[in-house]
Amino acid sequence: TQSTWGSSTRTTMSVVPVSGVYTKSLAIAIILIVEIICNGLFDAYSSFDAPIKQPGAFALIGVQFGMQLLVMLALFLLVWKTFLFRYGLLGILSKCLRPFLIVAPLNLGIGLAERIYRLTWIMSKNNATLSYDIWADGPYNVLFWLQKLASILYYITVLDTVFDLSQPKYYKSDSWIDI
Repeated sequence: TQSTWGSSTRTTMSVVPVSGVYTKSLAIAIILIVEIICNGLFDAYSSFDAPIKQPGAFALIGVQFGMQLLVMLALFLLVWKTFLFRYGLLGILSKCLRPFLIVAPLNLGIGLAERIYRLTWIMSKNNATLSYDIWADGPYNVLFWLQKLASILYYITVLDTVFDLSQPKYYKSDSWIDI
């Protein structure tokens, strides 16, 4: 489409349908809800009365980290149709994604460290009648609280990034090209 603006003429690029953006944003929100549930269920499911040797605990870990990978994939699909990505303006786009690109690997690393530490600690207790308490273990407490804080920061960052990328300005050339 051609439009006149003063004495110059400019061409506007096609606009991506907004419904696809909202669908992907809703999918990310649903994935986050499932991940939050898995995060909480793991703590409730892996009771400290007996060692975990059930596949359910491992399944919850797999689902939780699978959800984090799905969030990363869905965010990439959200970024895929932006004007900035299509025309190679990745420097500008990376400024928008920088918080997510820092927090997501941090959350994944701390989360894996906490889960692995907890499972190996519990599985190392061979005698089911032996009374033990993982909360008396100082390094685990530090990992547990770091993981919970990193998770909260991760959820906030993902939602902020999704809300930011849902703005129409990322899909129109008008915001990024000055003629």
